[in-house]
Amino acid sequence: MSKKARKRSGLQFEKEVIGQFLMYLYGRQEVKPETDWILKKKEARRVFEEFLNLSKNVKMRQRIGKSPVAKIGTLLDRTGYLIDIEIGSEDFRINHQKVMQYKEIEALHKTLEKKLVTYDKENKKLHRLSNKQYLALTNALELFLPPPALLELKKKKFVDELLCEHSTQFADYFKNGLIFTPQNMLGAMQLLLQIEDVDNFDKYRRLIQRDVKLGHTQPNRYSFTLTRKSRKVGSSYEVLLSRFNRVLIVAECAETKAITKEQMLEFLISGGLDLNVRGKIIGTTYLARIENVSGKNVTIETEGELPANPKASYLIIFFPARLTIRYQHNALKLCRETFAMLQRFLFPQTVVETSLPRLCLNYYDKNIASNPEQIEAVHNIVASGKNSKLQAPYIIFGPPGTGKTSIIVESILQLLLHDRNAKILVTSGPNCACDEIALRICNTLALGKKPRENIVARIYCYSQERRRENLNKLLLEYSNMYDWHFMPDVKLLQQYRIVVCTLSAVGKLLSGGLHNFTHVFLDEAAACSMSEGLIGVVGGLNENSQLILAGDHKQLGPILNSQRAEALGLGVSLMERLLQRKCYDVNEANGDYNRGIQTRLCRNFRSHPAIVKLFSELYYDNKLKALASKDKTNLAANWTELHDPTFPILFHAVHGELVYDGDSGSCSNWDEIDLILNYVDNLLEKGLGDGRKLEETDIGIISPYRSQCLDIQEELNIGRKFQIETGTVETYRGKEKAVIIATFVRSKTKSLGFLQNPKRINGILSRAKSLLILIGNDVTLSKHSDYEFIIKECQSHGNFIPAPVVAKENKLIIK
Repeated sequence: MSKKARKRSGLQFEKEVIGQFLMYLYGRQEVKPETDWILKKKEARRVFEEFLNLSKNVKMRQRIGKSPVAKIGTLLDRTGYLIDIEIGSEDFRINHQKVMQYKEIEALHKTLEKKLVTYDKENKKLHRLSNKQYLALTNALELFLPPPALLELKKKKFVDELLCEHSTQFADYFKNGLIFTPQNMLGAMQLLLQIEDVDNFDKYRRLIQRDVKLGHTQPNRYSFTLTRKSRKVGSSYEVLLSRFNRVLIVAECAETKAITKEQMLEFLISGGLDLNVRGKIIGTTYLARIENVSGKNVTIETEGELPANPKASYLIIFFPARLTIRYQHNALKLCRETFAMLQRFLFPQTVVETSLPRLCLNYYDKNIASNPEQIEAVHNIVASGKNSKLQAPYIIFGPPGTGKTSIIVESILQLLLHDRNAKILVTSGPNCACDEIALRICNTLALGKKPRENIVARIYCYSQERRRENLNKLLLEYSNMYDWHFMPDVKLLQQYRIVVCTLSAVGKLLSGGLHNFTHVFLDEAAACSMSEGLIGVVGGLNENSQLILAGDHKQLGPILNSQRAEALGLGVSLMERLLQRKCYDVNEANGDYNRGIQTRLCRNFRSHPAIVKLFSELYYDNKLKALASKDKTNLAANWTELHDPTFPILFHAVHGELVYDGDSGSCSNWDEIDLILNYVDNLLEKGLGDGRKLEETDIGIISPYRSQCLDIQEELNIGRKFQIETGTVETYRGKEKAVIIATFVRSKTKSLGFLQNPKRINGILSRAKSLLILIGNDVTLSKHSDYEFIIKECQSHGNFIPAPVVAKENKLIIK
């Protein structure tokens, strides 16, 4: 095991030791604490000694080493359970909220252990990835820093004319109506990525902290409070800053204070580790990494001690974590090398409809056997390997709840059965999509009961190690995190029939020579940019491969940092661009299309018919069919708040005040939050009528604004409702809940901002299975035709609650 891996494994072990110890301590309390604990250090050491002496903890004590009881303070601090107190205090102060979170996770694990397969020692060795062969880099990943010339274009706001002068390929792309061609794609996409990169660097330039006083808490650890406020950053500190950001620290002096914002941006883009302005080094630069970010409070760990000077003030510079964009640039570079071969995947020409050989398939998922569109998709994907004439990627267009994931999983299982040479790469942007596919495959093949070598490998990036304790144990058994995180050697990985990982992980593995899969499945294909999608394309395809994309381009697309890059087309996915090709055309008169290279799903198995009808009329030409069973979708039939129970969509109007967060640029609305909390309490206490009770996990809360989500989550945590998931539209991609409460926040404003995006509205409407509660300012929202349609539908069914008439001045509150 490498030194770095041992360190990570050790920290994970310490977290488990302290978590179990605190549970032991918690269980001994006659009166359970409800706030942060104050423990006498002497008593804590005594109980820790008692805990380690338990017979079940013998190995634990041995691994901790000599004088374990004396380490309790260090262990509490290192694992994040200790809240700083005055030096010399006789007490420990324990973070109650974190203890409760561990308690919930422990209870969840005990529940899961009863359901999951148990493994004996011999079986473990059969199916686990070997942790003795690590990723060997065959190609070093370049920095791909933006050229200095981009700074001049940035000053002039990347205007069209100057961009066209800068790149002839971009000029061709721009004049072609932002359409990629084989001649312009590589150069134009490279420039779009550079614009994205420069604008992201500019966000971090605005985060630079001046005249910072550092608090020295432990050796090499310092803390400070972020003070800079900028509405133009557009994201909260916790979104921008993480453990993966590099930090530079320089003592403030006359030279540092004289640096202009243009010079600072120039330095950031240079990628240098010593602060310099146009070749002149300024002061001594100390390197650090972020240990933790909580609100405006940041803790950093330096590579060495800073000079002991309590009066010193520092310039703090944050660098963006650029791995993702470097992977995209690297994919472009590799694409250049194999462009002739990749053209049939990126620019398919007219495809003549051919009849594929008929296969007799015995479906693992019996529900597919009664769904003609799903049968068609699975059959075509499995049979296409036997048809060399198929010259285009296969696209599965699937609106919410229509079974895209089921098709992917069934197709993979059938390929394993019918094609002994099949080597399959499954990739997607979000980890949750990869987890869902990998877990379904593992469960179907019953791998835990009858271990089979080299079948499935679920590969995680190191950033996901913190999720380990929340992941399904069966899934972990077939991953590179069953014990501690390691990145396996590509030669070992390519012995597996199925490799499942995110696009970022593919980008990492590309540096080790990942290649040559017979099939590449790109899930959530409409949610990643074309440059992100290219990572999967160049990472798995050869001249004989098949590419299968599944997604819905009418839902939210990629998340970008640069509005300019987005406006110029960087946010258009590979799937959406492929659907613009003539071979994927749909006949508007009769709905016909070439079924040999695409399937368009139309049967929704998630939501109540009225909910399906609402977003189907708005965004899918009213072509969706609601086929989910009543016992799953008709839960609100007896809810007393609905005037018309056959239409389980309620709009509750609130004319609240907008609260603007000057740090992040996000908004919240406390009138709407109060109403949400009332609905949550009502639903949990009274249920949906007719004796139907709801669990916290049945309820989801969505808001387009992150600040609103954070405020709601904080209130739910105070009320100890930890299992109600609150998130933005982006975080709810691919998810579903029995009850969705949506809060739109925007009130008494002239513009709706990004609320006008139809894909965002579609994402909100399509998550609920049984009940959809919409909360917002009906007057403000009705400025957009889609919201007006939704509100009028609720009014026509009597499921509209008007806002009380209160005479108030319109005002904008700044946090």
